[in-house]
Amino acid sequence: STGVFALRSMTSICPAEGEQCSFEDCTCSNSSHVRELVNVSLDGRPCFACEPQRLPACTEVSDQCTPEACACANSRTHVKYNASTVDGSLCFYCEPVAGTFTFGRSEVLLVVLLVFLLALWRSGRQPRLKATLRLPRRSGDQHRAIRVSQQ
Repeated sequence: STGVFALRSMTSICPAEGEQCSFEDCTCSNSSHVRELVNVSLDGRPCFACEPQRLPACTEVSDQCTPEACACANSRTHVKYNASTVDGSLCFYCEPVAGTFTFGRSEVLLVVLLVFLLALWRSGRQPRLKATLRLPRRSGDQHRAIRVSQQ
């Protein structure tokens, strides 16, 4: 019975990055890696794997900065800059690379407005389904007709 208890208290080695995850309590064999929650099963059980330790993401909010070492969430679209806080402490922030377009809330609202205006414009140009396009014959003008005599 002590053998069973000893086996349960031992932890297994977590899979490395890119491999399957482990539902068991596990530790990383590489000391530079940390155990990360990488997935959750359908029944809610956590699944862990070992991944290289990453820096937290720097802020991308204007007029703010991150006071600790950090990295941009996407180094292809953002550049990290140094700044200083009011008290002179070093901090960091990320901004989009010049020429990169970010599609935010204001752009979505502009597209929705343009689509609405286009739909409104098109609805005004469409003929009514029940309206007729033929003009009624003019009546009463026959007495003004001029006869042309042929010779």
